[in-house]
Amino acid sequence: MQIPWNDLGWACGLAAALLMAEHWAPWPRKLRRLEAYIIGVATLMMCFSILALAAHWYAPLITIWAIVAAGGVAVGLCYAIDALGDLLKQLKALWVRVKIAEREADADGEGL
Repeated sequence: MQIPWNDLGWACGLAAALLMAEHWAPWPRKLRRLEAYIIGVATLMMCFSILALAAHWYAPLITIWAIVAAGGVAVGLCYAIDALGDLLKQLKALWVRVKIAEREADADGEGL
């Protein structure tokens, strides 16, 4: 498998230019970290995919897409698990506040 140096040069230049444009793009709001990861990785994968298709590197192309997809799923799961943990902490804090309020109400003679 030969490296097409000219094609590699334009692919690297394109990736760098696109990432810089994305960095300073006037997004309507600040991107969340996961959104920024997805956009950045998609940009890099697009550039590599064009290069790989031009060079007929089908097996490496499939391999890197499989690895990136698996990594993306793993990162997505990490964010989902973190969000669930945060939700459970909020529910626990709410439960504690409810119990304190019940005790205070009982102490004031306002309980059931």
